[in-house]
Amino acid sequence: MLDTTKRAEIINHSSELDAEIQAKSPNHFRILSQNDLYTIFPFGKEKVLKLLNSGELPVVKIGKDYITTFKLLEKWIEEHVGEEIYY
Repeated sequence: MLDTTKRAEIINHSSELDAEIQAKSPNHFRILSQNDLYTIFPFGKEKVLKLLNSGELPVVKIGKDYITTFKLLEKWIEEHVGEEIYY
């Protein structure tokens, strides 16, 4: 389980990324591509791919690519704070 400091760091990082993405795309839905997910998550591309292929992340698969919204991704992160997810 994550301690309070780590949770605050995750939420702060999420807020900073949200502001950065909003600046790039004022669209309310802020569609994120698979490449955006590689940039957002603080771990390697291989782990992101495993999460995508497992169906764990809230994404839509279009052909071989995945998309989501920042809002859905942020909600998913908030719902899983304190949990350990292994991939």
